[in-house]
Amino acid sequence: MHFELRDYQFLKVKQYLKQKFLLFSNGASQTSTNWLAVEQSLSKSNLKYYKVYNKIALKVLTNSVYNNIKQAIKGTFFFLKLDGNTNLLTKQQLFKKLKSVFFTLLSIKLNNKIYSIVQIKKIKSLNYRSNMSIFYQFLSANLKCVYGITYKKISKQCDLNT
Repeated sequence: MHFELRDYQFLKVKQYLKQKFLLFSNGASQTSTNWLAVEQSLSKSNLKYYKVYNKIALKVLTNSVYNNIKQAIKGTFFFLKLDGNTNLLTKQQLFKKLKSVFFTLLSIKLNNKIYSIVQIKKIKSLNYRSNMSIFYQFLSANLKCVYGITYKKISKQCDLNT
């Protein structure tokens, strides 16, 4: 079986898109001496990177469910993922690490959904269970209120009709 570099790059991009937690970012073009410092700070931050070639990434994303992220791929584009050793990461730690590494965060893929930076800044943490519990509490409180209001209106209308 004969593999070409292009086929390998397609497979690598598809493999990265299967990750549960993935960061999409832009990085500035660096000289080799600066890039060495960037790689060292990435390894200290427990982040792995993969530089994505734009045309290959666009072709892969066109045929995937992440079609909406295509507009973000301009210039030097990177996939960043957490090293396997770190599972707990707060939002503040993540933004602090990326600022020290000279990357601009574009969006985050979390549990097969892509969130923009504006959406990420509004949530309290990156923990899925805590976010879902907050969402459940919000729904239960608001649905009880709405149910109570509509129940009172319906009961008043029924009293008026009889």
